[in-house]
Amino acid sequence: MISTFIQFTNKLKPCGFFLLSGTIVGSLIVCFANLSTEWMLYTYFALIFASLSLIITNKKRYFQFLVILTISVGRPFLVEKPFSIHLGGAQNVPEFFMSDIWLFILLLIWMSNFFKTKQGIKLNIQHIEIAIVLLFGWSCLSVIHARNYEYGFYEIIRMIKQFLLFLYFSHNIKTKKDVKFVVLCLMTVLCIQSCISIFQYLGGKMPFGFFQEIDIEEETTGARRVGGTLYGISALSQFLQLLIPIALALAFYYKEKKWQFPYWTLFSLGTIALIFTFTRSAILSLILSILAIMIIQLVYKKSNRLLFFSRAILIIMIMCVIFIVMQKEIILRFTADDGGSARARIPMMIVALSIIAKNPVFGIGLNNYNEIMGFYDMYVKLGKPIHAVHNVYLFFASEIGVPGLLILLYIIGIIYKKTYTILKQHWGLLQYVTIGIISSVTGYLLILANVAMGFKHLVPIGNLFWLQLGLIVAIENIELKKINHLIE
Repeated sequence: MISTFIQFTNKLKPCGFFLLSGTIVGSLIVCFANLSTEWMLYTYFALIFASLSLIITNKKRYFQFLVILTISVGRPFLVEKPFSIHLGGAQNVPEFFMSDIWLFILLLIWMSNFFKTKQGIKLNIQHIEIAIVLLFGWSCLSVIHARNYEYGFYEIIRMIKQFLLFLYFSHNIKTKKDVKFVVLCLMTVLCIQSCISIFQYLGGKMPFGFFQEIDIEEETTGARRVGGTLYGISALSQFLQLLIPIALALAFYYKEKKWQFPYWTLFSLGTIALIFTFTRSAILSLILSILAIMIIQLVYKKSNRLLFFSRAILIIMIMCVIFIVMQKEIILRFTADDGGSARARIPMMIVALSIIAKNPVFGIGLNNYNEIMGFYDMYVKLGKPIHAVHNVYLFFASEIGVPGLLILLYIIGIIYKKTYTILKQHWGLLQYVTIGIISSVTGYLLILANVAMGFKHLVPIGNLFWLQLGLIVAIENIELKKINHLIE
């Protein structure tokens, strides 16, 4: 065994030997350190997967896969215990997510490649990146007016990580092959989360109990609602809604049945898992996204009408089968009393509008909504305080002002403009990936973002949302390079 180990280490480069040695020593230290169970598992996870990179040839692809895989792990790892429960943004203590370490390594690889090239560092700055920097800058200005600077500071760190995630994928996905790999990773995550959700619904338990697995609504619908590994039912439903339309779009792209079948299967599994969350807004968002895919194809692509309608019928059949199997729970979820959850949205919005009316320019400060809303909440006096507003747009406008919201809407507008540029080209894989992403984003922005705190509150959703936007920017860059090459 010792000789085998020596032969293996001899094949490694010096940096590989030190990394392997560090992994072994670090594992031993963790064994005897007085760490909590979750921090011990977090550390072991990082050490094991980092050491596996020694035997992986393409380390860049390996860490890209790890980033995409671990953005679906929604549990935050807090360095200290927060002073109080805070909803709507970061806690007032440092926090880490499993995806952070792999993103950091990817950024190091990216920077090292810059220094290896003779041309030096050259970034093609685009309008959307300038707009994101403006959004970040305006958010920082709002912190000056905040009541609690700590909440604002740690939310800024969250924003930086998500901007870097966007920046990395928009600049490092340079070929069709790169896009296919990222999409394959996203579909792998969709498959894993769907299977875990179905497993949970059938009574299965996740190890270590670190995730919000199920919530049985005994007093209302009786539904058994699952949360996957996203650390919350709402988070899982939004995560699935942003991925399922991509699987459907790819099922439309491939003509061979051997390629169509996996994506139709993913679409069906994802839809079943989404229904098992029993989140009404997510189900409606998915239906809107499916309609968007069909409409975009009709408008931009002159496809065979018979093929188009046969696919539409297949989608309807899949949805009908799922509905028939789950009709009791679905009907109860949409018709039964939800304990006032839906009705509470209106008072929440009234409070948010009151805040915006008195703080229209800089807002009340980034990540300070929960600190301030009590002063505007008329229901506090009645002894029935409500939660933070479940509306992404009102949340942004309340915390960073109307100009901050307008910058966000401008960023979204740029994405739709880029989508238009992509869809005008000759249709292929990249166009179908684009309609899958933009359809999921459209359904999300029109429905889920209006009835939930969404990517403003949930880190995994924010990560996935900005990653998808970065992928659209990357696809447009690939298409523009193709056009410039043909002109030359």
